[in-house]
Amino acid sequence: MSQFLKLPVAKLLYCFLLLYFSYYFSIIDFLTGQGGKNTLEQAASGNLVKQLLGVIVLGTCGICFLYLPRVNVFEFYNRNKLLVCFLAFCILSVFWSVAPFVSFRRFIAFVTLILASYVLVKSFTAESLLNFLLNTIFWITLLGIVYTIVNGKGFSFGFSSRGYGLSGIFLDKNAAARFYGYGIVLQLALSRYRKKNDIFILCTLTLAILLSQSASAFAMTVIGSSLVIGLQLFKGRNPSQSLSRFVIFLFITSIASTVLYFSYEYALSLMGRDPGLTNRTIIWELLLPFSEKRSLLGYGFGAFWASSEAVAFSERWGFIGNAHSGYFEALLNLGQAGLCLKIIFLMNYIAISISNYVRGGKFALFTLSVVIIQAISNYAGFVIFNHNSMDMVIFTLAYFIAINEYHGLRSTIKK
Repeated sequence: MSQFLKLPVAKLLYCFLLLYFSYYFSIIDFLTGQGGKNTLEQAASGNLVKQLLGVIVLGTCGICFLYLPRVNVFEFYNRNKLLVCFLAFCILSVFWSVAPFVSFRRFIAFVTLILASYVLVKSFTAESLLNFLLNTIFWITLLGIVYTIVNGKGFSFGFSSRGYGLSGIFLDKNAAARFYGYGIVLQLALSRYRKKNDIFILCTLTLAILLSQSASAFAMTVIGSSLVIGLQLFKGRNPSQSLSRFVIFLFITSIASTVLYFSYEYALSLMGRDPGLTNRTIIWELLLPFSEKRSLLGYGFGAFWASSEAVAFSERWGFIGNAHSGYFEALLNLGQAGLCLKIIFLMNYIAISISNYVRGGKFALFTLSVVIIQAISNYAGFVIFNHNSMDMVIFTLAYFIAINEYHGLRSTIKK
């Protein structure tokens, strides 16, 4: 009887896995043609189709927490206390939010993504989940290339013809480019580049990111790939040797980062981009007075762009959707307190991934690379803790894999 019961549960979990990636990787938006929030009203009201599917995803998570022994609410709390603290602060912000209903609805969407990622990481092995993720990224990329060709859109290599950037099934070419970049970083971390199929996947993803016309995503991919290769080369035979080599790698990386920092403007000029990060610094200067009005606690979780201040900003400068910086976005919505919690959480995540790497964790290359490149990318884009971003899907999956591996390695050492 138990064998009979296992089959439907496995099938349901695979269906949930497919729904998860279809929902969060814009496949449903692409098929229904309901992707984009180009006005303030659309951004505040949301997407009805996605809201209904979000309810299904959240309901499935609730069922898994109730009936699957490996998905445990107490374990979730004990292993993710900093994340729970951040979530608690987000829900409390509803009480001082300028748009309480918007904050509450976006908090539910945010929690849904986190719980869904946790359920999947607890339900599948990390290796099978990451391999499925890589295959999904490849097929979505291939679909995007075919769709672009069928639509008669032009292609262009380099970084000067931004209008011809490959966006695939995504509305934003920068998000699409980061998507391709994550695939390359993941493939290198999994060491999937020896078979013919894997070489074809790598070539496809590389071609896609070259066609995307996104200098920031290209830089992210180079940094992420360099981290994976460098960490692999410096990996020791035991924790003590790995720690020593990691310190050396950190020193070399610091020197390289310093050189890149001082050659920043020159590198951007070579790619035909402005040092102001495509006018992002201007946006931050314009938004700074709004953040200073509610500096401590902010406007409420996800509420700033539904506030009267955002209306005034949009009427004068146009609707931009977010602050184009995850850190500035946190400052606007959750204030200095929320930004501090976010940074503390990121530092803890990095520390856990470093610990996994030093102890020989199998997936530490990927989880450590992801958190570092996203922490950097979050400076010039709303990436971390953005429930509408596919980046956050990669982030949460990598985070829970890192947490699982961390506790698994600790229990092995105790034995």
